[in-house]
Amino acid sequence: MDRVCLLCCAARPAFVRPVNRFAASLVGTQPKILPFGTIHPALPSWEEELSSLHRCGIGGIKMHPDYQDFRLDDKALWPLFEAMSGRFCLCMHVGGTDAVPSSTPGQLKAIAETFPNLHILGAHCGGFHMWREVLETFAHSCPDNLWFDTSNVSAHTDRKMLKELLRTLPSDRVCFGTDWPFFHVDGELARLQHLADLRDRELDALTGNAEALLRHYFPLLLP
Repeated sequence: MDRVCLLCCAARPAFVRPVNRFAASLVGTQPKILPFGTIHPALPSWEEELSSLHRCGIGGIKMHPDYQDFRLDDKALWPLFEAMSGRFCLCMHVGGTDAVPSSTPGQLKAIAETFPNLHILGAHCGGFHMWREVLETFAHSCPDNLWFDTSNVSAHTDRKMLKELLRTLPSDRVCFGTDWPFFHVDGELARLQHLADLRDRELDALTGNAEALLRHYFPLLLP
């Protein structure tokens, strides 16, 4: 791997600044790491925090509805999404096993359509443990600003479903992910390649797709 994205997330508003200071400390000192900062919707000074991250050269934000206790369809988030548009790539956890999940593939698609200038990376192929809904949501269309990663997918799907996901989602906008420390790079690569019957060139494309997205938001780290 030439580069890795380090996804930082703050479960409480009070954790945002310490977490982001750590992410900022990696810029320029760890050339292989592309650090993502974080924002908590309940942080009153989120605008100031976004500006600080942007000045530091951090071009990515990680948010997690379950860990941060918000619903993805809450329109109170819209000013935050608007402020991120064109400035940050947003990596968003989507899906879950709760009876009423905090985020769904349909909500992810709706946000991408509402904010066309916001590049969103939908984690877990756009819906953790909601694979059938992912297929139904994106079977006929997918917003151009919406990307996906494979983190924590192959361990929870069978061969048939994994192939359907990779066939349905835009092939040039699906990125390899591990959800480390739950899974390590080598094991996740091997399982993904085995279950999806990926040829070497297909696996190379999967691990390289993210560069096209991230180059725009990390110009100093990906010249």
